[in-house]
Amino acid sequence: MRALLFDLDNTLYPESDYFRAIFSQFSQNEGLSPESFAFLFNDFDRIRFMQRDIFRYALNQVGEFTEARHQALFELFVGVNTELCPYEGVQELIDWAFSKNLRLGVLTNGHIEAQSNKWNCITLRGKEQIHFAPARLLGADKPAALSFEEMMIQMGCRAEETLFIGDRFGNDIKWGLKQGGTGAMVNAHEIGEGVPSFESFQELLGWVKRLNS
Repeated sequence: MRALLFDLDNTLYPESDYFRAIFSQFSQNEGLSPESFAFLFNDFDRIRFMQRDIFRYALNQVGEFTEARHQALFELFVGVNTELCPYEGVQELIDWAFSKNLRLGVLTNGHIEAQSNKWNCITLRGKEQIHFAPARLLGADKPAALSFEEMMIQMGCRAEETLFIGDRFGNDIKWGLKQGGTGAMVNAHEIGEGVPSFESFQELLGWVKRLNS
C-alpha cells in the first residue's frame, strides 16, 4: 500500500456542519430566528439526499422563499467562512500515514467552488501535503473512471497500490476495487459486499495498520 484516497463529505467530516454554518449565517444576515431551519438537521442526511435543491426546499418549508434569498444561500454555499472539525480519529490516521510516507488524496463530488471551500474550512494538520481535487475539475463526478484515473496520475500512484476510503460504495470504492485496489467504508451510507465497514476512524486506523504490516 502506497496511498490512501479519501472521499470528503461524511467521510472526513459531517457535511451537516457545513450547512449549519450556512443557515446560521443566513439567518443572522436576514434577521430570521436562529431556530428557523433547525428542522433540517433532525434528518439531514435523508433530506440532503432527497432534495436536489436543499436551499429552495428549506426556504419554502418556512415560507420565506424569494429568488434573492435563494441566491444569498447559494453564495454562502460556495463561500461561507467557518471551521469544520474532522471526525475524531481522522487526524491520527493522517499523521500515521505521513509517518509511513504514504501519499494522501481527497477526491470529492459536487460543486467545484463549494467543495473547495469546504476543504479550505476543514481543520487538518498537514493538509497542504494532501492532493485535493473536486471530481468535476478532473472531468466528471465519481464514479466516473476519468476522475479516478486523473487523480491517480496526480498522486503518482496506481489503483492497485491504493486504499480507497469513503461512505458510499458505488461512488467512492467500487472503481478502485475493479482496478485491484483495496476499499474500506467509514460512516457508511451505502455498503459494498465484502468491503470492511467501520463505525469510527479509530477502528479504521487499527485495521489499516494491520493491513500495512
